Amino acid sequence: MTTVNEPLTYQRCLELMDTCRDHTKGKPIRNNTRLYRSKCRFGQYVVYKFHVLLHGNEIMTILPHGITISDGGWGSTTTKMRLNKYLPNHFGIHAKNWVWYLHNWHKDTKEEFVDDMAINWRGETVYPTAVVDGKVVVNPDYLTEDHSYFTYLHEQHDIEQPTSHLDWAKTPIDHTMGVA
Repeated sequence: MTTVNEPLTYQRCLELMDTCRDHTKGKPIRNNTRLYRSKCRFGQYVVYKFHVLLHGNEIMTILPHGITISDGGWGSTTTKMRLNKYLPNHFGIHAKNWVWYLHNWHKDTKEEFVDDMAINWRGETVYPTAVVDGKVVVNPDYLTEDHSYFTYLHEQHDIEQPTSHLDWAKTPIDHTMGVA
Protein backbone atom coordinates (compact mmCIF):
# COMPACT_ATOMS: atom_id res chain seq x y z
CA MET A 1 0.00 0.00 0.00
CA THR A 2 1.22 3.48 -0.85
CA THR A 3 0.93 5.75 2.18
CA VAL A 4 0.22 9.29 1.04
CA ASN A 5 1.19 11.98 3.54
CA GLU A 6 1.10 15.09 1.36
CA PRO A 7 -1.62 17.32 -0.08
CA LEU A 8 -3.50 15.77 -2.99
CA THR A 9 -3.24 17.89 -6.10
CA TYR A 10 -4.83 16.98 -9.39
CA GLN A 11 -1.41 16.02 -10.74
CA ARG A 12 -0.64 13.82 -7.72
CA CYS A 13 -3.99 12.04 -8.09
CA LEU A 14 -3.22 11.28 -11.74
CA GLU A 15 0.16 9.83 -10.72
CA LEU A 16 -1.36 7.69 -7.96
CA MET A 17 -4.11 6.31 -10.19
CA ASP A 18 -1.49 5.38 -12.82
CA THR A 19 -0.10 2.92 -10.26
CA CYS A 20 -3.50 1.46 -9.36
CA ARG A 21 -3.96 -2.26 -10.07
CA ASP A 22 -7.75 -2.21 -10.32
CA HIS A 23 -9.42 1.17 -10.86
CA THR A 24 -12.80 -0.20 -9.78
CA LYS A 25 -11.37 -0.95 -6.32
CA GLY A 26 -9.52 2.35 -6.05
CA LYS A 27 -5.98 3.10 -4.90
CA PRO A 28 -5.24 2.55 -1.19
CA ILE A 29 -3.55 5.71 0.08
CA ARG A 30 -3.76 5.19 3.86
CA ASN A 31 -5.45 2.83 6.32
CA ASN A 32 -9.13 2.54 5.36
CA THR A 33 -8.67 5.35 2.82
CA ARG A 34 -8.89 4.93 -0.95
CA LEU A 35 -8.64 7.17 -3.97
CA TYR A 36 -11.09 6.64 -6.85
CA ARG A 37 -11.63 8.45 -10.11
CA SER A 38 -14.57 9.09 -12.37
CA LYS A 39 -15.12 11.21 -15.45
CA CYS A 40 -17.25 14.32 -15.33
CA ARG A 41 -18.23 17.03 -17.75
CA PHE A 42 -17.73 20.76 -17.33
CA GLY A 43 -19.35 22.39 -20.32
CA GLN A 44 -17.60 20.97 -23.36
CA TYR A 45 -14.74 19.46 -21.35
CA VAL A 46 -14.54 15.97 -19.90
CA VAL A 47 -12.08 15.60 -17.03
CA TYR A 48 -11.31 13.20 -14.23
CA LYS A 49 -12.80 13.82 -10.84
CA PHE A 50 -10.97 12.15 -7.95
CA HIS A 51 -12.73 10.95 -4.80
CA VAL A 52 -11.11 10.27 -1.43
CA LEU A 53 -13.12 7.77 0.60
CA LEU A 54 -12.56 6.98 4.27
CA HIS A 55 -14.33 3.79 5.39
CA GLY A 56 -16.39 4.06 2.18
CA ASN A 57 -17.55 7.63 2.87
CA GLU A 58 -16.48 10.42 0.53
CA ILE A 59 -14.54 13.11 2.38
CA MET A 60 -12.86 14.95 -0.51
CA THR A 61 -13.30 15.47 -4.23
CA ILE A 62 -10.42 16.83 -6.32
CA LEU A 63 -11.15 18.61 -9.60
CA PRO A 64 -8.82 20.55 -11.89
CA HIS A 65 -10.20 23.85 -10.64
CA GLY A 66 -10.97 23.10 -7.00
CA ILE A 67 -11.76 20.64 -4.27
CA THR A 68 -14.78 19.85 -2.13
CA ILE A 69 -14.55 18.61 1.43
CA SER A 70 -16.99 16.74 3.62
CA ASP A 71 -17.01 14.98 6.95
CA GLY A 72 -18.63 12.00 5.19
CA GLY A 73 -21.32 11.96 7.87
CA TRP A 74 -18.75 11.33 10.62
CA GLY A 75 -17.23 14.31 12.39
CA SER A 76 -14.45 12.11 13.74
CA THR A 77 -10.86 12.86 14.61
CA THR A 78 -9.74 10.44 11.89
CA THR A 79 -11.82 12.27 9.25
CA LYS A 80 -10.34 15.60 10.34
CA MET A 81 -6.83 14.10 10.29
CA ARG A 82 -7.26 12.78 6.72
CA LEU A 83 -8.64 16.09 5.47
CA ASN A 84 -5.71 17.95 7.05
CA LYS A 85 -3.24 15.58 5.34
CA TYR A 86 -4.78 16.01 1.89
CA LEU A 87 -5.80 19.68 1.90
CA PRO A 88 -3.41 22.20 0.31
CA ASN A 89 -0.63 23.15 2.76
CA HIS A 90 -2.06 26.51 3.75
CA PHE A 91 -5.47 25.08 4.71
CA GLY A 92 -6.38 23.14 7.81
CA ILE A 93 -9.36 22.04 9.82
CA HIS A 94 -9.50 22.40 13.57
CA ALA A 95 -12.26 22.02 16.13
CA LYS A 96 -13.27 24.24 18.99
CA ASN A 97 -16.13 23.26 21.29
CA TRP A 98 -17.10 20.46 18.86
CA VAL A 99 -17.46 22.90 15.95
CA TRP A 100 -15.13 22.44 12.95
CA TYR A 101 -13.45 25.39 11.26
CA LEU A 102 -11.57 25.67 7.97
CA HIS A 103 -8.51 27.86 8.43
CA ASN A 104 -6.64 29.46 5.52
CA TRP A 105 -3.25 30.49 6.92
CA HIS A 106 -2.23 32.19 3.68
CA LYS A 107 -5.15 34.64 3.91
CA ASP A 108 -5.43 34.40 7.72
CA THR A 109 -9.13 33.57 7.59
CA LYS A 110 -11.22 31.07 9.51
CA GLU A 111 -14.69 29.92 8.50
CA GLU A 112 -17.09 27.46 10.05
CA PHE A 113 -16.90 24.12 8.26
CA VAL A 114 -19.93 23.28 6.13
CA ASP A 115 -20.36 19.83 4.63
CA ASP A 116 -19.52 19.82 0.89
CA MET A 117 -17.89 23.25 1.01
CA ALA A 118 -15.47 23.89 -1.83
CA ILE A 119 -12.14 25.62 -2.29
CA ASN A 120 -11.80 27.00 -5.79
CA TRP A 121 -8.60 27.45 -7.79
CA ARG A 122 -8.16 30.97 -6.37
CA GLY A 123 -8.16 29.66 -2.80
CA GLU A 124 -11.62 31.07 -2.09
CA THR A 125 -14.19 29.15 -0.09
CA VAL A 126 -17.44 28.47 -1.94
CA TYR A 127 -20.50 27.09 -0.19
CA PRO A 128 -22.86 24.53 -1.78
CA THR A 129 -25.95 26.57 -0.98
CA ALA A 130 -26.82 30.25 -0.84
CA VAL A 131 -29.75 32.18 0.58
CA VAL A 132 -31.69 34.06 -2.11
CA ASP A 133 -34.85 35.95 -1.17
CA GLY A 134 -34.97 34.07 2.14
CA LYS A 135 -34.79 30.65 0.48
CA VAL A 136 -31.88 28.21 0.52
CA VAL A 137 -30.89 27.41 -3.06
CA VAL A 138 -27.97 25.75 -4.82
CA ASN A 139 -25.15 28.28 -5.05
CA PRO A 140 -24.64 29.08 -8.75
CA ASP A 141 -20.91 29.71 -8.15
CA TYR A 142 -20.35 26.28 -6.58
CA LEU A 143 -17.34 24.97 -8.53
CA THR A 144 -18.71 26.14 -11.85
CA GLU A 145 -15.87 28.59 -12.34
CA ASP A 146 -14.29 26.73 -15.22
CA HIS A 147 -14.85 29.74 -17.51
CA SER A 148 -12.86 32.09 -15.26
CA TYR A 149 -10.20 29.43 -14.82
CA PHE A 150 -9.86 28.97 -18.59
CA THR A 151 -9.69 32.73 -19.09
CA TYR A 152 -6.93 32.98 -16.49
CA LEU A 153 -4.90 30.22 -18.14
CA HIS A 154 -5.25 31.82 -21.55
CA GLU A 155 -4.50 35.42 -20.49
CA GLN A 156 -1.77 34.82 -17.92
CA HIS A 157 0.01 31.82 -19.40
CA ASP A 158 -0.99 31.95 -23.08
CA ILE A 159 -2.44 28.45 -22.83
CA GLU A 160 -5.38 27.33 -24.89
CA GLN A 161 -8.27 25.77 -23.02
CA PRO A 162 -7.38 22.25 -21.83
CA THR A 163 -9.39 19.56 -23.57
CA SER A 164 -8.51 16.45 -21.55
CA HIS A 165 -7.49 15.43 -18.04
CA LEU A 166 -3.86 15.23 -19.18
CA ASP A 167 -3.98 18.85 -20.39
CA TRP A 168 -5.30 19.95 -17.01
CA ALA A 169 -2.37 18.34 -15.24
CA LYS A 170 0.12 20.21 -17.44
CA THR A 171 -1.11 23.67 -16.48
CA PRO A 172 1.57 25.75 -14.71
CA ILE A 173 -0.56 26.55 -11.68
CA ASP A 174 -0.39 23.01 -10.25
CA HIS A 175 -3.75 23.73 -8.64
CA THR A 176 -2.35 25.11 -5.39
CA MET A 177 -5.70 26.67 -4.51
CA GLY A 178 -4.71 30.31 -4.48
CA VAL A 179 -0.98 30.20 -3.76
CA ALA A 180 1.20 30.38 -6.84
